[in-house]
Amino acid sequence: MSENKQVTKSSFMNKAILNFNIIKNYKKDSKNNLLEEVKSAIDELENVRQYFNSVNEPELIDYAIYREKAAITRLSYLLRIAKDEK
Repeated sequence: MSENKQVTKSSFMNKAILNFNIIKNYKKDSKNNLLEEVKSAIDELENVRQYFNSVNEPELIDYAIYREKAAITRLSYLLRIAKDEK
């Protein structure tokens, strides 16, 4: 095998390994981001429930109910994504 072919093969392998590591790190970062999003959604739901318990006006109660429904929907979506990635 000539030296040029060995260098080309070696550089191809180095690029392949580098790309594999980038993909591996991306997936790990993606899981961390998803975990942070789930934590954020749980915090949001808890905040909305505290808000609901603190308001008395009918319009604000309606607003709290809509926010709670949105927070539950977001959390359900994120948990479904997390389950699919498992």
